[in-house]
Amino acid sequence: MTLPGFYYQTMNIRSILVLAISHLYLCLSVNAQYDNVWAFGDGAGIDFNFTPPKAIQTGIGSTTLGTTLEASSVVCDSSGKLLFYTDGDQVWDRNHQVMPNGKDLPGSRKNITHSAAQGALIIQMPGYRDKYYVFSLGMKEDRFFYGRVYYSIVDMSMNNGWGDVDSNFKGVLLDSFLMEGMIGVAGNGCNIWLIVSAEDTIFKTYNIDLDGISNTPLCSYRIWNAQTSNRIGFLNISPDRSKLICADGDALILYDFDSGSGEISNPFILRNGNGYDYYYSAAFSEDNTKLYAVAGDPLRGLIQYDLLAGDSLAIINSRVTLDDGTYGQLRLGPDGKIYVTNPVIAATSSSLSVVNNPNLKGTSCVFEKHGFDLNIGGRSRTGLPNIAAIVTNKEIYIDNVVDTAYCSDSMLLQPNNLNGKNYTWEDGSTSPDRYIYESGIYWVTYLNSSPGRCEEYTDTFKIVLNKIKRTYTTTEFEGMCAADTFFMQANNLNETNYLWEDGSTATGRKINKTGTYWVSYQNDSLCERFADTFIVVYPEDEYRVSFMVDTLICHNDTVHFQNTSDPHFDDFKWSFGASDFSILKDPQYVYPEAGSYTVTLTGTIKGLCPDTAQQIIVIDPRLEARFITDKDSICQGESIMFTHNMNKETITDLHWQTGDRNDFSTFDNEIRHAYDRPGTMPLMLTAQFRACPTSSFSDTVYVSPLPLIDFGQDTKLCLTGSPVILKNRHAADVQHYLWNTGDTTETLHITHPGMYSLTVRGVPLGCSTTETIEVKKDCYIDIPNAFSPDGDGINDYFFPRQLLSGNVTAFKMQVFNRWGQIVFETIHTNGSGWDGQYQGKDQPEGSYVYHIVISINGREETYTGNVTLIR
Repeated sequence: MTLPGFYYQTMNIRSILVLAISHLYLCLSVNAQYDNVWAFGDGAGIDFNFTPPKAIQTGIGSTTLGTTLEASSVVCDSSGKLLFYTDGDQVWDRNHQVMPNGKDLPGSRKNITHSAAQGALIIQMPGYRDKYYVFSLGMKEDRFFYGRVYYSIVDMSMNNGWGDVDSNFKGVLLDSFLMEGMIGVAGNGCNIWLIVSAEDTIFKTYNIDLDGISNTPLCSYRIWNAQTSNRIGFLNISPDRSKLICADGDALILYDFDSGSGEISNPFILRNGNGYDYYYSAAFSEDNTKLYAVAGDPLRGLIQYDLLAGDSLAIINSRVTLDDGTYGQLRLGPDGKIYVTNPVIAATSSSLSVVNNPNLKGTSCVFEKHGFDLNIGGRSRTGLPNIAAIVTNKEIYIDNVVDTAYCSDSMLLQPNNLNGKNYTWEDGSTSPDRYIYESGIYWVTYLNSSPGRCEEYTDTFKIVLNKIKRTYTTTEFEGMCAADTFFMQANNLNETNYLWEDGSTATGRKINKTGTYWVSYQNDSLCERFADTFIVVYPEDEYRVSFMVDTLICHNDTVHFQNTSDPHFDDFKWSFGASDFSILKDPQYVYPEAGSYTVTLTGTIKGLCPDTAQQIIVIDPRLEARFITDKDSICQGESIMFTHNMNKETITDLHWQTGDRNDFSTFDNEIRHAYDRPGTMPLMLTAQFRACPTSSFSDTVYVSPLPLIDFGQDTKLCLTGSPVILKNRHAADVQHYLWNTGDTTETLHITHPGMYSLTVRGVPLGCSTTETIEVKKDCYIDIPNAFSPDGDGINDYFFPRQLLSGNVTAFKMQVFNRWGQIVFETIHTNGSGWDGQYQGKDQPEGSYVYHIVISINGREETYTGNVTLIR
C-alpha cells in the first residue's frame, strides 16, 4: 500500500492511517541577509546586523604578503551570521582566523589577487547548504598569473563546524586571459551565473548548478576594445538582475542581462573616455533606477545617471557629478545605501563615503563624504567586498505524515518526491527511502531541481509501530534408533496459518531422521505469533563412539586408550589389532612387537544401535645409535668416513660431534670428514627418535701430524761465491727425504739459482710434507737499460762493462731489433759496445733486445733483457 510521503509493509489486516500534510512556502528574497557582514582593506569591516551599521575589525589583510588592496568577498547565513570571508588568496573563519587549509588558494606561493578589482568571489554550491565555491582571479600587476581564475571549495561542515578548504578541490584552474572583473548572479532555476570579462572583447558566463561548473561558458559580445593600461572590466548587476554595468577602463557600458539564459546583450555606451579618462567601478540603486560610477581624470569624481530619464541621449545627459574627488569602489549595502572607498591606490582611509538615498535623483541622494567612520583600527583601501552569490528563488515545502502500523516490525518510508536530489535523512543516510524498525519521528530533506524550479523539501514522519508479540519454544527429542518414526505436533493446536519448514500446513507431521524442524502459526486477534522448534537426534546419525590415543608409541611403552563416546553407549568392545581384545571402557595395552596396528572400538546402547570407530597407531622399535669408521687413524688433512645403518623413518634428528668443533646434523648414511689438526678426536652420534628415547654412541679417531720442513729464509747465491746448503731444520720423526733434483740426502748443496723443493715422509703413518725455496742470483750490478748515441760523451754506447771482470774467460753479446734481426754482435770484452748503428746507418728510436753469455771460472751465465735507444 503506497501513501503520499511513505510506504509500509505489515503482516496483519489492521492498519490505521492518520495523514496530515502541510506546505510551508518560504520565498527567499534578494535582500536576504547573506550580505550582512563586510570585510575589506586592512582589517576593516562592517556589521549590518545593527541599526545603524557597526564598524568591526576583521582579520583580512593580516598576512605577510601585505594588505588587501581591492579583492575580497564575504558570506553570511540566512540570518546574517558571518560564515567566512576571503581575499582570493586566504580564507578566514567567523572567528577571524585563517582556516587550517585556507592559505595560498591558487597555489602561487604569493598573493596574486589582492590588487585585482574583483579578485575574490564566493558562490554557494547549488544543492548544498554547507559548501561554497571560492574563486580567485589574478591581478594585472602579476605578469604570469594575470587573468587566470582558480576555484576552491570551502566545506563548513569540516573543522568542527568552523569550516575548511577541501584539499581535493583547492586551486583548480578554470580559465585564463581574463580582465579583473568577476561577479556571480543568481539564475532563475537552481543555478548561479559566474560572469567574467575576457580580453578578447567577450563576456564569459559559466552556469553553476547541481551538476557543478559547466565546462563550456556562454560567450556574449563586449563592444569595447580600447587598448590601454586602465582596462579592468569591473562588473556589477542591478538588484532585479536585468542590467549589467561594465566599467571597462576607457568606457562605461550598460548591458541587458537575461537571468534565465545568462545572455548579455544590447550594449549602451554611457561614456567613452577616448583614452583621456577611465571608469573604475559602478553600482545600481536599490530600486534599479539610478546608476553610480567612479571616473578618473580629467572627468574625475562620483557620478550619477538617471536610468529613467528617457531615451539613450536623455540618460547620457542625466549625468550628475556628486563630487569631483578621487574614489575607489562602489557597493550597495544591505541597508539600501551606497558605500564608496575614499583613497587612491596605495593610500588608506579610516572612513567610507556614503550615498544615503541612492534612489533619489541628483544631489537629493545626499552624498556624504567620510560618512561612515571605521573607528576601531581597521582601514579601507581601494576595494569593497564582492557580493556573494546565493540561490535566491528557493521555495521550502514541509510535509508531515502521522501513521500507526499494527502487527508490523518495520516500515518503509519514502519522500513525496522520488525524483529529487541530495536526499539527507536525520540519521545521515542519503538514499531516497529507508526502513525504520522503531517508533519515532523521522525526516528527510531534498531538492527538486526540475527546469525553472529550485525547491527544498522537508518531509517529516511520526510513526508508531505496534510490534508483533512473538513466542518461541524449543523441544529436543533423542534416543530413537533408525527404525523409529516420530509424530511431531505444534504446541498450540487452536491457532491459524500453520506453516512447517518443508511447506506443509498441518498441525503435525511424521519424521524418521535426525534434523531441526520448525512450525510457525499465529493468533490474529491478539497480534501474536508462535514459532516452535524441534531438535530430533537419531543415534545412528548423531550418537557416535570415539576414542583418543597417541598414534605414535615406542615399543614396550604402555598405550592408554581414552573412550570419548557419547554417554548413551553402555557396552564396548576393543580390538587392538594384535589378536587381543578388551571390554573395559578405558583399557591399557603393551604391544608385543613394533609395527602398524588398526584399533577398533565398537559400542552399543543396551545392545542396540551399534557404532564403530577406528584409528591406526604405529609402534616404533627401540634402537641404539651406532656407527663405524673406515679407518682408525689418518694423517692431518686426510678424510675419514662414518657410516650408520639406522632406520631413517623413526629418526627426527642425527647429530654428529667430530671433536674439532665442526658439529652438524644430517640423515645421510655415509659422511666423510677431514681434520685440519692432529690429535685424538672424540666422536659422538646422538639420535633423536620420534617416539623412543634419545640414544648416543661414542668413538675416537687418531689424526697423525704432518712432518715439518723449515729451510729458513729464501737465500741468494753469488756467481763466484760459496755453494748454498739446504737442510730441513725439523728432522725429527722423518723417515725419508726426496729433493726435486732426485737426491734423497738430508742436505743439498746448491751452486745454481732456481726453485728447490723437498718432500719428507714421517712416522708412524708415513704422512708426507713438501716445502719449496728459491735460490736467487746476486752480487753483480745491473745492465744499463737505455743509451743515447748523440756524441755528447755520456751514454753514447750500450755495453755491460760493470758485468765484466778479470775472471771472465768468454763473452758474447748480441742486439736484436723488433723483427729479430741482429743489428750488433761482439765477443770482445775491451770494445766500445753498440753505437746505435747498423751497417753504418742510425737505427730508429725504440726498444731492442740484448742477449749476453759470459763464462767465469768455467761457469756460464746468460742475461737477456731490453735496452731503449734514445735519439
